[in-house]
Amino acid sequence: MPRTGAGGDAVWRIRLRAAPRRPHGFRRPRATGRSARRSAAGQPGRRGRRRSRWSARRIWRTRSHRPSWQQQVLAKGWGYATLTPNSIQADNGAGLTSGIIGLCNKGQRRKPDDWGALRAWAWGASRAIDYFETDKAVDAKHIAIEGHSRYGKAALVAMAYEPRMWTAYVSSSGEGGAKLNRRDWGEIVENVAGSGEYHWMAGNFIKYAGPLNWNDLRWIPTS
Repeated sequence: MPRTGAGGDAVWRIRLRAAPRRPHGFRRPRATGRSARRSAAGQPGRRGRRRSRWSARRIWRTRSHRPSWQQQVLAKGWGYATLTPNSIQADNGAGLTSGIIGLCNKGQRRKPDDWGALRAWAWGASRAIDYFETDKAVDAKHIAIEGHSRYGKAALVAMAYEPRMWTAYVSSSGEGGAKLNRRDWGEIVENVAGSGEYHWMAGNFIKYAGPLNWNDLRWIPTS
């Protein structure tokens, strides 16, 4: 259970018990009787079953009293907020005439060099920082953003365009993220420029999907 320190902050203590070491030269005695017959047949003996049940109960009891990772982070003075990207810009091509992109274009289709959804989501992250700067409980100089997959791409875009962003925690950002663009492995340019993902990028990005690709590099003359 949490304890409250003098400053009012939650203090968590986790006790770990080290396993006892065997004395030098000690050997475990061999099982005899029914336990030996069960062991030879590949079945756990009575002692083995009791030890397994006891260990499982102890492990469950120990884990149930441990604080969650969220509780541990909060106890160290960190906070977190969840940003819903679809509330800023829809995650589909049909939504390009709505959201912040549609608002800027007055409901008309975007131009080839207008934002894609990734840039719109990054814009939303900047608006969140605008609010955090007004909250005295937040250290606005140490705000980080994290994202996975498509939101990993968006986190990188936010980090690139927002100087107030302290750092970013990005995972599996793939093509258009931290991955090499012209690499025939995993997610590729043609995937992002396809019908299901093209809206993430500016319209001009589609030009990079063809007609040439990585196989055509062998036809480029080199000196």
